[in-house]
This record gives sequence, C-alpha cells and structure tokens, in this order.
Amino acid sequence: MKFDDESGVSLERPFCHCGIPAKLRISAKDTSFGRRFFNCPNYKFNKQCGFFQWVDLEMEQNYCCKITLELAQRRNDRINQERVTAEAAKFSAMEKKYNGTLKVLYLSWFCIVVLCAVIVFYVNDNHVSHG
Repeated sequence: MKFDDESGVSLERPFCHCGIPAKLRISAKDTSFGRRFFNCPNYKFNKQCGFFQWVDLEMEQNYCCKITLELAQRRNDRINQERVTAEAAKFSAMEKKYNGTLKVLYLSWFCIVVLCAVIVFYVNDNHVSHG
C-alpha cells in the first residue's frame, strides 16, 4: 500500500503481522530521535504483533533532529545540575538549622541540670543550717 509522507515522498506502507497496514511513527528515543519507522497499530491496546521496520537509514536521520536532541540533552543536563545545586543548598540550610536547634537543646538541658543542682544544694543547705 503506497502513501505520501509529510515531505511528499511516496512510501510503501507494509502490513504488520496482524495483516493490517502498519502505522508510520517518529522515534523520540535518544539514540534514534527523529527517525521514522513502521510498527503495529495495535501497540496502544497491548495486542501488537511486534512488527517493526525502520523507514530511514540511521545515516539519514534528520540533522535538525540531531541538533534538537543535543540541545535538549544540554538543557536537561543544565536543569539537573541546577536541581542538584538547589538540593545541596536546601540540605545545607536544613543542616544549619538542625545544628542551631541542637545547640539550643543542649544549652536548655544544661540550664535545667544547673538549676536542679542549685535547688538541691539550696535545699540541702537549708536543712543543714536548720537542723
């Protein structure tokens, strides 16, 4: 079965193993971004027969698609690096806050122990002087 693709080129549409005309698709995977292929149209229904056939040779992969993919990968790398930097800064701020809270907690426990010691000393001192 012949049909014209978007560029006006006439393509022979193969039949998949189900016996129906295969669907023309464009790859979005990193390794084959922009390449055209045929596969079983039943793939969305989990009933596909496994038919797969490239239309484009790897060397014919659209230059524009390769550049687009490279730019997208650079952007993703930059975004991931920014995310890592932001997470590190957030962790550092939380660690600083935790350490400050820990210091306050230690100081408050120290004050309570000292206060208890003073009270015990005062009570013992009063019992000794009155007794």
